[in-house]
Amino acid sequence: MLAVVAIGLLGYFLVHSAAVRLAAEASDLRKSSAERLGDVNSLSQIPGQRATQLLIGIATNPAAPFDSRNAAVAALKRRNDPAISGDLAILLQPQNAETLRRAVADALNQLPCSFDCARSVLHYLERMWRGDSNSDDVVLDSPPTAFLAKVDPQMITSKMNDAHENRQQLVSKLETILSKNRAPTLAGLRQIYGLGSYHPSGFALYMMGELRLSEACPDLQKPHLEDITGEKMASQIQAVKQQLCSSP
Repeated sequence: MLAVVAIGLLGYFLVHSAAVRLAAEASDLRKSSAERLGDVNSLSQIPGQRATQLLIGIATNPAAPFDSRNAAVAALKRRNDPAISGDLAILLQPQNAETLRRAVADALNQLPCSFDCARSVLHYLERMWRGDSNSDDVVLDSPPTAFLAKVDPQMITSKMNDAHENRQQLVSKLETILSKNRAPTLAGLRQIYGLGSYHPSGFALYMMGELRLSEACPDLQKPHLEDITGEKMASQIQAVKQQLCSSP
């Protein structure tokens, strides 16, 4: 019996050590891209929570190469673990690369989105709603004179159009994720953005309309809500009510 336990512990230790080594090598800039991606793939074949946490560690490590981070996100999607949606969604930040944000959105589209997940998705969409730039927008927003070499304005315009289209596609996918996970989305809009309070955020009203959250109509029925929010907010509230809450 003791021998069986010892063999089991040894096997666990060896697998654990292999997983830690693969995670470290997957983030090693001295290795080629093909080698790092192979390490991520090998790590993804190891079952268990430890391997999952190591993949999350690669995906969320800002010092890791982007190809490794993207591959780790794809590997996490294949693990189909609902508990990781919050860890993935926090990567939806404008400073992260577009490829990483798209990989995260693709993964979340296949997973149940928890409250933590919905909160991070809403946070990213709020930043876009307020006009923040993504990392891939910054260079494109610079005037051609900021470049050392001459730049074809037509090429810049084309790239800016592509960037705008990519952003819209990402926003659309994230809104689909929120729409599919309405309960945590509504919880986020209520707890963080004040939907249902006497001072709702304009973003909460905007998302209520975008996602057609008619089940939140009671949140707009508080007495005198329109009178104490100011003219602009009262107009937004009235517009959403007319869009979603009108009697048939």
